Amino acid sequence: NVRVFTPTAKANGWESPHTVLQIVNDVMPFLVDTVTMSLAEQGVGVHVLGHPVLRFTRDKAGKLVKVGEGDAESVMLLEIDRQPADAMAAIEQAINKAL
Repeated sequence: NVRVFTPTAKANGWESPHTVLQIVNDVMPFLVDTVTMSLAEQGVGVHVLGHPVLRFTRDKAGKLVKVGEGDAESVMLLEIDRQPADAMAAIEQAINKAL
């Protein structure tokens, strides 16, 4: 799951001078390298990167049931150069393709 957005107080309850990239993925080697290289290829700078690996239990539909137990998942949050609305879909697409 990949999401790219620029948070606003009205829509998200918080603001940032940057655009935000959120990723939830299976745990695998080189995730950070893959994501940052894809962004670099697009000329997008990274300002903040958080990458905890957390355990989640999900039901058959993928809905979150429990946190702290279950399978490990990679959760990434990046603050990237502020992007115009029309550029966000291309970034999301490139990250999905890279992963």
